Amino acid sequence: EAASMITQIGEESRKAIQEALSSAFRQGRTVQEIADQIRLWIGQTAKGAQALANLTNTLLATNIPASQMHREVQAYSTRLLRDRALTIARTETINAASAGQGLAWEQAVEDGEMEREEVRRVWLVAPDAALCPICSAIPAMNPDGRGLKEPFATTIGPRMAPTAHPNCRCALGLEFVEISVEQRQEQRLRRDVGDAFPVVGADVVYGR
Repeated sequence: EAASMITQIGEESRKAIQEALSSAFRQGRTVQEIADQIRLWIGQTAKGAQALANLTNTLLATNIPASQMHREVQAYSTRLLRDRALTIARTETINAASAGQGLAWEQAVEDGEMEREEVRRVWLVAPDAALCPICSAIPAMNPDGRGLKEPFATTIGPRMAPTAHPNCRCALGLEFVEISVEQRQEQRLRRDVGDAFPVVGADVVYGR
């Protein structure tokens, strides 16, 4: 659900952000455009408020004019809000992309374009200096990938898909594995008749 990872906001603000995110995704807006819009509904986090208080106290000790102090504090507050809005926009955009990719793969299974047992989802990280300990550990914790409906093991608990945290840059990939002819036939039969009837092997059907 959009905005599910956003904390320290009121319920009305959360609903407004959810609606803004949903509309922005449908319209194909950029991350920056989304950030500019949702900035209207977010406030400072507790950490941000403390940073502003610290700056105010520091400036008070310098005896600068009140008008200058106000400008500097206001500029810092604007920057903090801009950064928070951009973090939310980036994170929720990746969440939406991950959810959409999962739905597309599920639809491909339903349409018979691939078999559920022959695909594994893999967690793809951005292998650079900004890679965090949380995300860097995920591929090794899931060496064989995960099924379409299986969560990934992570150091912060199970996750169905990226993101793992705010500003996460990870993505999903899909790998194919070999399955036997019997497994493929069973999957097709299960898809055709559903789970209402037990799927039995050819040996049982033909009395071998």
